[in-house]
Amino acid sequence: MATYIPSAFAGSQDDARRLIDRYPFAVLLTQGKDAPQISHLPLLFEGRDGGDVLIGHVAKANPQVEHLEASDAVAIFQGPHAYVSPRWYPDPAVNVPSWNFVAVHVQGILRRLDAERTHALMRRLEQVFDPQLESMASRMPSARRVALLGGIVGFELAIRQVDVKLKLSQNKSAADREGVIAGLRGENQEELLSWMLL
Repeated sequence: MATYIPSAFAGSQDDARRLIDRYPFAVLLTQGKDAPQISHLPLLFEGRDGGDVLIGHVAKANPQVEHLEASDAVAIFQGPHAYVSPRWYPDPAVNVPSWNFVAVHVQGILRRLDAERTHALMRRLEQVFDPQLESMASRMPSARRVALLGGIVGFELAIRQVDVKLKLSQNKSAADREGVIAGLRGENQEELLSWMLL
């Protein structure tokens, strides 16, 4: 995997964790025989002694299921982003329109989870995204629960490489950055500003 990241825009592994935890909805890319396969899905980071992973699931009917055994994959997480107008700089005539954004690309190897680990994954997803929801195990008849869980396939992505790109006007002068910050503030881009003002 190759990601174009000028040195001014390179982020840290802490930045990657922050983004993944805050924006867990990802694009999962794998290469099929005839074309790339793409899924949009939530992925959770799990730190492990034997190597960090992302965990998630796809529908059993998804053709990407065929790639869940030792296939290379890339997960792309995108955080806040916004248009940057040349009007925001002290000298608009020498600047061009741009876009500020934060993104993380995670490359690794996919492994399919067995039924027990897929059930544990679903409990973890409930705890993360809806902790006040009564667990699926207790709120639904067991036959229905088994049928629903039979329609998904859990997986983990064993992480090999993480690339973090924070394009936040770091290559601009202090005056230009102040102009961008003021412009984004005027557009109510508080999430993106929180990254710029770290």
